[in-house]
Amino acid sequence: MKWFSKLSKACIFLLTINQAIAQETVPANDTDGFLEMQGIVVVKDFRLEGVTVRLFKGNSKIDSVYTGKNGGFQFYLGKDCYYAMEFSRVGFENTCVVINTNRNEPEPKKDKGYLVEFEVELIPEVTNKSELSSEDIDALDFPKVMIVYKAGKDEGFYSDKKYLKSVKESLKKIKPNTKENTF
Repeated sequence: MKWFSKLSKACIFLLTINQAIAQETVPANDTDGFLEMQGIVVVKDFRLEGVTVRLFKGNSKIDSVYTGKNGGFQFYLGKDCYYAMEFSRVGFENTCVVINTNRNEPEPKKDKGYLVEFEVELIPEVTNKSELSSEDIDALDFPKVMIVYKAGKDEGFYSDKKYLKSVKESLKKIKPNTKENTF
């Protein structure tokens, strides 16, 4: 009978530890389906496989994936939070996308089921950063895409086109100073 008691205690202990470990390894993606992010990473006209995509909520990394053969990736985000996605691959500059899931309206039309599809373009690694101006360095470091909520008739989450245009203009000056990669 003593062995049964010891075995029971050992099983309970192992189940408790297993439960604690399982809770720590659950994927950090928010599963409420509020905002589905589907993206593609490209370089020029090529979809890029093997890019590390890290998802941050606030300042905490909550998930990480690699792009597949089609350059695609997917995350589910919760509502009323700030997120950032960091994209990295050897031979390219790190790139960031910022997402604000706050809707700032008392009665949104939808409470679930938003979908955002977007493309992120990586630029080849800049080989001579010491020759760049501080403005050019800032252009490399700033997020390349900002996704925000827009109310109204076409209510939903969209990339800020004005911001995207200004980032592309800033990066045009830097491209001649980049290493050309072959695929």
